Formats: sequence, C-alpha cells, structure tokens
Amino acid sequence: MFDNFYKKFGIKVPEGVLFYPCAGYDTLEPIELFGSLVDNMIFADIRDVKLPHPNCDMIFYHNVKSRVYKEKSQGEIHRGIIEEVHINLENRNLDISRSLNNYFSINLGSIRTVNRSKKIEWFLEDKSKIKLTTIKNDGFLSLLTLNDISVFFYRGDSPGEGGSGQWWFSPQLFKILTSKLVNGAIIVTDGNNFHPSYRDVSWSPLRERENRKDFEFNDIYFEYIGEYEETHRVCGIWRTTRRNRK
Repeated sequence: MFDNFYKKFGIKVPEGVLFYPCAGYDTLEPIELFGSLVDNMIFADIRDVKLPHPNCDMIFYHNVKSRVYKEKSQGEIHRGIIEEVHINLENRNLDISRSLNNYFSINLGSIRTVNRSKKIEWFLEDKSKIKLTTIKNDGFLSLLTLNDISVFFYRGDSPGEGGSGQWWFSPQLFKILTSKLVNGAIIVTDGNNFHPSYRDVSWSPLRERENRKDFEFNDIYFEYIGEYEETHRVCGIWRTTRRNRK
C-alpha cells in the first residue's frame, strides 16, 4: 500500500529521499504514494509534524520497548501492516553559513540552526522497511541540509493564516531546490505560494492548473505526467531530466 504512485503512473522513482517542507499534518497520503519507493521520507515544519498512527504494539524508543506510542498522530495505518516501530530522537546543531555563502554570497561567519528531528523506521509484515524523518525546523533551512532529493512534495501551503509564507517557487529558492534534485526526480505540487512578482515565468505551469505542461528551468527539463487528486486537492506531477548530465 506504500507504492501507489507507481501503481497509478507506472513510473519508477530514482534513488534518493522525498522532501516535503511545511508538511504539518499532511503525511498519510504522501506515505501511501511513495513510502516504499524512496530511501527516506523527510517531512519538515516549524510546527509539529504528525505522522499516521502505526496501529502497532511493538514500539521502541532508542531500542527500548515502550508500552505506548507517545507521538501525536493524524490518520492511521490499518492494524497488521506494521509489525514494529523504532523511533530515535536527535537534536543537531547545523552550521548553514557555507550554504548561505554559496547560494547568496553572504558571509557572516558561523550561522547555526538546530534541527530537532525524529528518525522513524516501520518494519512491515512483508519484511520490508520504511524510513521516515520529521524535522521541526524552517522548511528552507531544512532544505539546505539535504541532497539527493528524488521526490519534492509540496501542497496546501499559504502566505499566512498558519502557512509558511515562503516563496518556494521564487527564482532564488526554486533554483536552490532544483540544484538538489537527482536526475529523474518527481515533483508533486499544487503550486501554492508562488511569488507574486513572478507570475509569468517559464515555470508558471507549476501554478496554473489549466496550463500544466512541460517546461524548462535551471537546465532541467520538466515533463508533465498528469494530475493526482485526493482530499479535494489537485496536484500536478512532473518528471525531471537534467540537460547537462554526462
């Protein structure tokens, strides 16, 4: 049940991680779509990220069995699918000064942020394993720590009223994001939080449902695959190909 993307579109996902910034509680459907197709699913939000309840009695925190599942959850996995859950909490001080200098030519010395993350492993009844990571931090700062993104999943965000307010499809941020994609990476988005000053650009098909089509950006060709509709949200799907690959 964790490979619905392949079942629906018949497209293999390259090796890498799924990254969903500003995810909030929207985790069940991405897991059902891509859980067994990527190496790790990374959900980031400055607020809490809620994963679906695993409906499993074998819960381990730092390899110590727990009587209860202590995490806040949204949705659930049918009982019997997950046999064991292993959870490890990790706080890391990250220096993002090099990234800021590389991308923006800003050199302010050491600039640190704290990634408060939970690394979760689901051991399934079929003996396979799904890796999940939740990061309690700003979505953009989380992006700076990542590489080898094979799926970028982003929907339901807004400029205010609980949204991130980040322009993920501004030319600056979108260029950083695309530089971290592996060849063949998949983009799933409803195009929310498009920068208001960049409405008519080459990547406008990400935003305009009636105009979804192939396009190019940052020496990458985006092939339009189709739409995915669930929970009243219609997302476009693109597959990327790097023009300068050897």
